[in-house]
Amino acid sequence: MTTQYSILSVLIRPEIQEKISIGLLLFDANEVYFSFSGNKLLVCKELLSTPSYKILREIFENIEKILDEEKARNFQPKSFRIYKSAITGNIFTAAYISYLSRYSNNILSFTAPKDINLETNDQNFLSLFKKYIDEIIEAV
Repeated sequence: MTTQYSILSVLIRPEIQEKISIGLLLFDANEVYFSFSGNKLLVCKELLSTPSYKILREIFENIEKILDEEKARNFQPKSFRIYKSAITGNIFTAAYISYLSRYSNNILSFTAPKDINLETNDQNFLSLFKKYIDEIIEAV
């Protein structure tokens, strides 16, 4: 079973394509994991215009709603949560993430899905998150 990941980045200076890696999707054919850095989201609040920040926050809220209705009701940018969902009926497939990587060039961008030789589980997700997104993990 192929496991893939995509890094979500915020475009903070469009004129030079400067980005901050803020979130991670890890998925296989059966399930998807997602989280973002509350620390980096707060930094983005300072770097983006108010309307851009609101849009960014709404995007994360919408992703959370898709993956976990119950947790999304309590959106808190400082808390770290891993959203895990069965991929059946889920839009987060390799084809869709690949599409987003090509056509989502506004505030939030996705890297093209990359294959990785790991199982899709909490431990591997945390390891990748700390390596690529943020070493500071705040427990809920």
